[in-house]
Amino acid sequence: MYWRVGVGFGTGGAGAGGADGGGRRAGMAGAPSRSVRRNTIPLPASLRPVASPIAGRHALAGIRPEHLHLADGPTPPGRHRLQAEVEMVELLGNEALVHARLGELILVAKAESPRAPKMRARVALDVELDALHLFDAESEQRLEP
Repeated sequence: MYWRVGVGFGTGGAGAGGADGGGRRAGMAGAPSRSVRRNTIPLPASLRPVASPIAGRHALAGIRPEHLHLADGPTPPGRHRLQAEVEMVELLGNEALVHARLGELILVAKAESPRAPKMRARVALDVELDALHLFDAESEQRLEP
């Protein structure tokens, strides 16, 4: 899953936030607008050196389904919790891919089949912050620390 974000350093700390031309919204702390700010993801320390040179520009953020987790209980350290609505569940034997909507953005999380939520259910998803990847929006090349 990839989404377009704007990278910035605001009063909330280093991070990114933005929307692409398709209206998909997601972001990271320091987002410039209210509509994005409520769906922000803190920029992990490991990506701050990469994000600093591109502050004020757009980038792509990506994460794999195995690094998004159906959440219950307190948010573990190193993760950030998002609220989304289940749109589709793909049962794949012992595991499932859960497609959940966050605004205009569709997130895909991997879960154990017995724990797969029902359609239209509100779910909490924990993002593994250190598993985020940033890409240059123009070249689509990965930005590495």
